[in-house]
Amino acid sequence: MSDSGIGIPPHRLDDIFESFTQVDASTTRQYGGTGLGLTISKRLAEIMGGTIKVTSEPGRGSCFTLSIMADAGDGKSSSAQLRTRAAPLAGRRILIVDDNSTNLRILHMQALQWGMQPSAVSSASEALELVMHAEPFEVALVDLHMPDMPGTALAAAIERLRPGVAPPMVLLMPIGERVQAQDGDDVLFAARLGKPVKPAMLLEALLKALGVHRNEAPAPAAVHRADQAGVEILVAEDNAINQKVIQQQLRRLGYQADIVGNGAEAVAALERQHYGVVLMDVQMPVMDGIEATRRLRLRFRGLNVPYIVAMTANALPGDRERCLAAGMDTYLPKPVIFDELRQTLALAIETVTARRSPTAIDPARVQELAAGAMGEDGVLHDVVAVFLQEVPDALEAAAQAIGRQDGEALAATAHYLLTSIGAIGALRMRDPCSRLQMLGKLGGFETAQDALAALAREFEAARAELLVLQGRA
Repeated sequence: MSDSGIGIPPHRLDDIFESFTQVDASTTRQYGGTGLGLTISKRLAEIMGGTIKVTSEPGRGSCFTLSIMADAGDGKSSSAQLRTRAAPLAGRRILIVDDNSTNLRILHMQALQWGMQPSAVSSASEALELVMHAEPFEVALVDLHMPDMPGTALAAAIERLRPGVAPPMVLLMPIGERVQAQDGDDVLFAARLGKPVKPAMLLEALLKALGVHRNEAPAPAAVHRADQAGVEILVAEDNAINQKVIQQQLRRLGYQADIVGNGAEAVAALERQHYGVVLMDVQMPVMDGIEATRRLRLRFRGLNVPYIVAMTANALPGDRERCLAAGMDTYLPKPVIFDELRQTLALAIETVTARRSPTAIDPARVQELAAGAMGEDGVLHDVVAVFLQEVPDALEAAAQAIGRQDGEALAATAHYLLTSIGAIGALRMRDPCSRLQMLGKLGGFETAQDALAALAREFEAARAELLVLQGRA
């Protein structure tokens, strides 16, 4: 982009990208502006994995150049593109470790579809046994939360068993959750993925881990345009730069959103208009995000209750619990990472849509699972059968945890179920199950039985629809 303005002296070219900087003091008065535009532009360019440069001649004007990496569309379907791009994975040995049997089956099926040689196990101890005695693996998928050993500890144990030759590992973790970085984490984990794992994201992570990832920008430039599904989004954020950054991230994802500057304005906005999702900064003037969330939870019920995502730079112990206790649905630490925002909003819109949906199962997810079975009808039947078998046992385990007021066990059981729910597409089960997990973490047993009863009702509806959809797939 070029202009024919006053130009910029060579010795000031580097300064103009600094916050609140003008070429000279009189520029603000003569031309207006705050000195933030180029700072924001530079940050947005970097978010997209690109750069912004300037050349200028005083008295002649300036030229700004933005460069990003982007894929050209080739007209192929997404599934065909994935099969083509997965060619380097053929024949690769992969270790898959996940204690959730539904998720384990789906990951195993996906690896087979891409021509890999998977070994799938449900515990860290089984994984270590294979690492010690089986042929070397070329890559590993490791779940973060497992009963016998967390995924981070398993990765460290694999590295100790195979020092210098351990396979690159991809960590699977709940959306919005971050692992406290430890020394060597950059070596142990080639990538981190939010669950439920989408095929495209899994493929990108595996290609990157194996060193055959294309030379792309850190944040993928070719982003799937999101389906907002009629769900209105509100952003409550008081910082002007953060407002611009989050708005640009949302636009890049294909979302439209309204923005307010504090919690009081957020409450007033929801009184005027129904917003399905609220991205809520925690620390704001006039009314903070915690108080605004409490008021919204008292004001709205049923189908009108918004899905509230906390955003805060204070990623301290207890912050997540404080946000959840106020009634927030999930938590995004600042600075908000683009891929985490994408996953969180997809989950939020799916949850809001599910609340309004007359169906208990997402038929598109069943079709996706059927398509991933490579024509083997038994694979889809197996996945559904595992889900229908394990959920009643998990519901009973949750009931027992509530009976003995064991919050840790309740949260762990709900977490396990959430993984299965996301994998199978049981839309309406997610909301009561998420509440159970939150109540377990907070020790809120007074309303846990009601949440469990709601979850059991939604499971019965999901069971009936799964059996029908399974027959049609």
